[in-house]
Amino acid sequence: MPSEREAEASADQRVRERAGTATRTRVSLETTADGRIGMHGFRSAEVKAVSSLPLAVREIQELGLTERRRWRDLVRGSGRLSAVAPSGAEPVVVIDGQVYSSRGKPTGRKRVDEVVDATGLRLGELRYCVHADGFWQVHRDAPGVLVDRVVRGALTGTLEGSSSRPGAVRAEGLKVLELYSGAGLFTLPLASLGGEVRSLEGSEQAVRDARRNLHAFPGAHLFAGRVTPASVAELGRGFGEAGDQAADVVVLDPPRKGAGRAVVEAVADLGPRRVVLVACDPAAAARDLGALLARGYSLASMCALDMFPHTHHFETLIVLDRD
Repeated sequence: MPSEREAEASADQRVRERAGTATRTRVSLETTADGRIGMHGFRSAEVKAVSSLPLAVREIQELGLTERRRWRDLVRGSGRLSAVAPSGAEPVVVIDGQVYSSRGKPTGRKRVDEVVDATGLRLGELRYCVHADGFWQVHRDAPGVLVDRVVRGALTGTLEGSSSRPGAVRAEGLKVLELYSGAGLFTLPLASLGGEVRSLEGSEQAVRDARRNLHAFPGAHLFAGRVTPASVAELGRGFGEAGDQAADVVVLDPPRKGAGRAVVEAVADLGPRRVVLVACDPAAAARDLGALLARGYSLASMCALDMFPHTHHFETLIVLDRD
């Protein structure tokens, strides 16, 4: 019989091993050379067969992607598939752009609906429509947490969540430039709170989704194109009726490599009083942060969120102000 202390240690180990499991609402898989379902090894081109998907949410696990022959047969020509479990709806599987139901039947659908809890901002539930194979935050809690903290950071200068800072926030008259805006995760709450938002996103598909999500908000102006120093300068100074006012706040959520010095310096040249930076790679975050500090901004608030359990990635949120 194990001692009481040994039993407690064993239980603690099991809790640590389970922590972060069943949290991913998006999973991408490929096939091995012999046709089994698997994933790439860490920093490797080799696909290794897997027998289960413990990080995926229960709805994806129950699809049986690694066990059922129907998925191996469907993916045989493509070699890759992705599973999506949208909030409040049945999961789907995407193979070569075709969306399949949980039973492996073509659906004809292209998009899925996502619901984000924004009650902490007194916005109730925000509803988004996004392409099934488009980008969306993979952790089941990430969209709600990020909306609450990033929007509060943009409007109040602090990243503390609604549980510690209750009360409404407003954005009337605020001019926000949003870079790498995706399908409008932050654009929608900022526009809903009364802000004038000009957003820029490189994926035309994501911009089309954003236009669906924000068609009722005349204060949201959505642009498709690369984020470059020139595009930042042009969009960041086009606010107001005459199009001659600069952004008050810049929100940017760049890809893993970061925004880069040239883009960050273009943001600083606009002279916004506040910058909110979202980064999933700590090294890239440090580089972009350093460039902003060198241009006269000071750190107002910062936090790190474990939104990629059992990996070396985590999400860093940074608010910088300039007097």
